[in-house]
Amino acid sequence: MNHGDVTSAGMRLQVEQAIQSLAPCIRIATLDHESRRQLLLTVDLLTSVWSDLQRGTELAGSKASTLRALLALCVLVGACEEAEVALAMRAVYRMVEGWTLSPEPLEAPMEEPSCAEQPAETSVLEEPPVEATSVQEEPESAQEVPLTLPEAVEPETPSAAPDGQKEVPPAAETRLEEARARLAERLERLAAQLDYVENHTLPRQEVVCLLMASACRYRLIRAEAVEYGREWEANQVKKQLTSLAHQQVSGLWLPPLDPNLDFSEHELETLQTGYEALAHSWQMWEWYQQYRGDMDKGTGAPLLESIAAPVPMVQQIWTSKQLLSRLAEQDGTETLREAVREEAQGRRWEIEMLSSNSPRQRQLHYIRDADEHWEAAKRQVQKKAQQREAIDHLRAVLSEPNPDSFEEDLLCALVACHQAQVPYSHRELCELMRGYDSLLENPAVPERCALAKSEQSAARKFLVNLGKHLLKQEQKTPPQEAQPEEEPHAEQNGELLREARKITQGKKLFMLCFHRRAEAEQNIREALQLAEVDWPDLDGSESVNSMEARIRNADITVVVVRYSRTHWKEARDIARQYGKQFVMATRGYGVTHLAQQIVQQCARS
Repeated sequence: MNHGDVTSAGMRLQVEQAIQSLAPCIRIATLDHESRRQLLLTVDLLTSVWSDLQRGTELAGSKASTLRALLALCVLVGACEEAEVALAMRAVYRMVEGWTLSPEPLEAPMEEPSCAEQPAETSVLEEPPVEATSVQEEPESAQEVPLTLPEAVEPETPSAAPDGQKEVPPAAETRLEEARARLAERLERLAAQLDYVENHTLPRQEVVCLLMASACRYRLIRAEAVEYGREWEANQVKKQLTSLAHQQVSGLWLPPLDPNLDFSEHELETLQTGYEALAHSWQMWEWYQQYRGDMDKGTGAPLLESIAAPVPMVQQIWTSKQLLSRLAEQDGTETLREAVREEAQGRRWEIEMLSSNSPRQRQLHYIRDADEHWEAAKRQVQKKAQQREAIDHLRAVLSEPNPDSFEEDLLCALVACHQAQVPYSHRELCELMRGYDSLLENPAVPERCALAKSEQSAARKFLVNLGKHLLKQEQKTPPQEAQPEEEPHAEQNGELLREARKITQGKKLFMLCFHRRAEAEQNIREALQLAEVDWPDLDGSESVNSMEARIRNADITVVVVRYSRTHWKEARDIARQYGKQFVMATRGYGVTHLAQQIVQQCARS
């Protein structure tokens, strides 16, 4: 073999290594459609060469030299960063396009048996001569059994191509059609992007970013459009682009359209990626500002990283061209960076993408995963909204209690909090439930909650843990005398008090609430114009039955549930036994709250 020829063993190993270098690149999410196609075609060529080498086919010296260069470029692609792979693949594909197979590929060498041992050659499509059917020599081995007549008259089938031969499509025409199709697709994408800007009302900064990205797209396809006869369409797109820039953003400068500025393909693709991601960043930032209070570091910080990631990506290009100061204010990158920086400082979060020297690979990572981070933040916001809804429902149950179903209503509201993933240590939940731990000593999940058995077990565990937590808080904090709720000004509750007095005026009221306060008792009597307020000084050890006479002698019985433990149920039953009005006060014994509950519950009864 000549010194330039390629043998099987060593070169097959190099081809396998080249394929292994290229294989991971297919998982790069930011790789564009054209680069992925070039990658797959390159791998297809390498596997074809590997198959030829496997069969022992020799490659000419010129092919060997080209193959070695192609393999070296494949290794280079595998060593590139993600953002550089597309550019490197174009270099590889130029060599793939230049690769042509010989018109008559070499076949694998075959052993030529001697004339004495070789029977007459017979095609499977030809009728053998008579001699071949009547006289057959004894084959030397099972592998050399000659073809017999019955085998030769099988139905006609197309002959298989000899080993090493392939049908070679007209490569030049195919590549030309593919290039034209790619150009048409890129023109359509550019037109669609401009139509989106034209037909939607977008914030100024988002419009600027999309127009800058469109200018990069135009600059990238301009030469191809001229080469493949699509220059008119490209010019129409350019007119639309410049018209939009003039109409929507006065004084906008689009550097990619400036013929005096030189850009490499890599720079234009980086700017296109960066500005399209930046337009997305402005959308995410507007959303973030609305829901920032619902996000913690676990979801908020990654979202801020994705919002900030395009900023250093585009600024690094403009810095290299000494255009940063001119463009930073126009494209809003500096404004967005400072807004994110201020938010991060307020939250005490470290945001990697705020650094102007952040690695390109990390920028692409956060840009690629932006939607994933946004979705995670949306899920947390939705979870917080569900928790607020559950807490509001619990507050409503406590604000407007129904004496007939209060305990069941309360437990169902707490189960709803559990289903909304409100932790039992939630500050607002504990504040609302303060004083109700006695209802959770041995709770049962109401049937109307309609939970499966497994869910019932988890819900009951939540109720028990909440009760224990409330009791622990009560024991940890020194008991303080109950305070009435803050009273609004007289002009704000005057109408409510007038309605309540229609029910209470001249009546006797029995108050069931631990730790009597003489001052509060006097305020209640005067505000509601009661004839008498019977508020015994209790400490919780008394039996409600011992108070039966007090309930029977009163016109209205008011039980402050938070400060009467489970006594309210017995008091309710006694009041109904004697036909007395019964009122539950769930938020204390402030005059306004008492008046509100008296009006609501007495009217309902």
